[in-house]
Amino acid sequence: MKVIDLLNKIANGEEVPKYIKVYNDIYEYDNFNKLYWNSNNKHLLDVYNGKILNYEVEIIEEEKKIPEKITMRAGLVGDINNKIENLDINIMTVEDKLNEIIDYLKSKGDE
Repeated sequence: MKVIDLLNKIANGEEVPKYIKVYNDIYEYDNFNKLYWNSNNKHLLDVYNGKILNYEVEIIEEEKKIPEKITMRAGLVGDINNKIENLDINIMTVEDKLNEIIDYLKSKGDE
């Protein structure tokens, strides 16, 4: 993908990568300002005075953290309502984590 393609995605409100690399510089996307900034607080177009529209963009993928193991043990002590509430919370946590895994696997399949 070229810088111009990336700018078109931003202009069209499409999803763009959080981190990119252009000509040995790494930039982070600022969703509020709709710009990519480097570590020197310069935005992508400012650094090269707009002369980079045909430069290739390398997408830098964020590391996906592996979540801690989930325990689904409801406590043996307490009333039945407390046990049901704990079990319900655990089920929602498992659902959220499984959905994160599914989203991650789907994003890998798009490459």
